[in-house]
Amino acid sequence: MNRLKDKIVLITGAAGAIGKAVTEAASAEGARAITSDLPGRQGATHTLDVTEELDWLRVISDIGRTHGRIDGLVNAAGVAALGNIEETTTRRGERSWRSISTARFSAASTASRCSSSAAARSSICLRSRG
Repeated sequence: MNRLKDKIVLITGAAGAIGKAVTEAASAEGARAITSDLPGRQGATHTLDVTEELDWLRVISDIGRTHGRIDGLVNAAGVAALGNIEETTTRRGERSWRSISTARFSAASTASRCSSSAAARSSICLRSRG
């Protein structure tokens, strides 16, 4: 099948299990999968800390220059604050929250500037399952 033939798709968290699976599935459907993850993580073509707006701007700008557009975005990155509440520091909790909420806003805000059409910019869907 080629449901994503020639679509430019950015995948965050590409070095993790979910990101790898999404990259493989998107590529199998014909997409040009552009992968990203934290610095030092293997399997990513771009370094991207999803909690840093400047990183989003840099990566989205690079995709815009290279491909002229972005057709899809999969946010597979995230930081979990594992453990019980008594053992979780505020700093760790804030990092987890930023990777879930703030990162999604930065993603939608910056990616919409490089979307392939006005219709695409008006139909960005953010979904999280926990």
